[in-house]
Amino acid sequence: MLGCLPLVSDMPVMVGENFNVKGRIVNGSEGHLKHIRYENDKAHHALARSAVVTIPDSAPLAFLDLPPHDCVILPKPISIKVTHPISNRTLMVK
Repeated sequence: MLGCLPLVSDMPVMVGENFNVKGRIVNGSEGHLKHIRYENDKAHHALARSAVVTIPDSAPLAFLDLPPHDCVILPKPISIKVTHPISNRTLMVK
């Protein structure tokens, strides 16, 4: 399905903006997906609402209620313009 990103446990992820500078959860931080929390919309599509990511370079206790180096990541909606290289058809993906 176009516009959907498959999320798989232990897949590599990268933080896209500075979230907690003191906790070393910043733009470019790399980690691995540990857990995803979903909610269903009215059409029963599962939407990712938050994730727990293990970021080895983060401060050990960035989140006091999680194991060391585990961090909560929240989604940030963006729009991407995609152009097919052969047909030149353009689509906005949100």
